[in-house]
Amino acid sequence: MSSIKLTADSGGGTVELKAPATTTSNAALQFKLPVADGTSGQALTTNASGQLAFATVAGGKILQVVSTESSATVTSTGTTLQLLTISITPAATSSKILILATHSIEGVPSSNAYGTIYLYRGALGATQIFNTTAGDNHASYNYANININYVDSPSTTSAQSYTTGINRGSGNTTSASTNGTKYTLIAMEIGA
Repeated sequence: MSSIKLTADSGGGTVELKAPATTTSNAALQFKLPVADGTSGQALTTNASGQLAFATVAGGKILQVVSTESSATVTSTGTTLQLLTISITPAATSSKILILATHSIEGVPSSNAYGTIYLYRGALGATQIFNTTAGDNHASYNYANININYVDSPSTTSAQSYTTGINRGSGNTTSASTNGTKYTLIAMEIGA
């Protein structure tokens, strides 16, 4: 295996660049170093044709976080009620929006605490992008935690709003009339 070995200026050690055991299809690869050094925090990148360059790599970073929370009593069943709305403006069309929503439904003894949480892009009843159902039934007071973890790709730099709605289980009017909910909605922009 061939390599290039450089000796430290003061003679205290070496740095070695070593070729792989083989290349794909035994190709002859050439990497061209950049003409100038980069700035602090930049990484060495490639254009996939052998040219190396220093560039800022921002992918995977959380660029902004927007959150809201509230508590209320949900007394209706069989109807989707709007709970929270949040707005976030992506910095780039390649950004992803991570939505985290948590709803906790309290049930009375010997009744069901269950329901469905919906996530809409836009207002309640607009484009539904996710829903999930959870429930619990105990002889004592109980809580059903309903969570949404959803990654959206709006592909725009225009403001995006997200709305959660909840639908208490129909036919469960006793527990629904006494159940309370606590809920949060968080939107995080993730750089691509």
